[in-house]
Amino acid sequence: MNHHREDKHVDQILSVCSGIGGLDLGLHDGLRSVGRSPRTVCYVEREAFPCSVLGKAIEERRMDEAPVWLGDLRDLPIDQLPEIDWVTGGYPCQPFSVAGSRRGADDPRHLWPFIRNIVERTRPSGVLFENVSGHVSMGLFEVLQDLEALGFETAWGLFQASEVGAPQRRERVFILGLADS
Repeated sequence: MNHHREDKHVDQILSVCSGIGGLDLGLHDGLRSVGRSPRTVCYVEREAFPCSVLGKAIEERRMDEAPVWLGDLRDLPIDQLPEIDWVTGGYPCQPFSVAGSRRGADDPRHLWPFIRNIVERTRPSGVLFENVSGHVSMGLFEVLQDLEALGFETAWGLFQASEVGAPQRRERVFILGLADS
């Protein structure tokens, strides 16, 4: 009979376009609710203010202690990351937002191709992304096709912040991808 204790697997998360970490907190809660042990191993954010909010949250132990890559995710040294189980992020919405010029792939802030590269190179078992509802009519199906080509089963949906108690009705699209393996 085998009496050794099996160590509980920790789901290592790479957070890109982290913002202030709201999506990370949600993913952590969701994974814990199904008996998983999530841990963010790196946050990637190019704006100073969200980085300062992340730093304070880490300092106050509301978020995992992990490096914050303050810079362009295109320059992230992917080869120096540990094994990644999840990639999450709220990539820039300006290319798809109805409040903007909706330039899609022609917008210099269009980062999906670079995030796709990160997913392809890290081979996580899951991905969770968030964006504006305008993404549904522009760019979403490219994202879904890319994820499916990388071996993920995908699902997406539109949700309002008020559905989880936030005092606003802002609608967002959420994209979940689980590796077929």
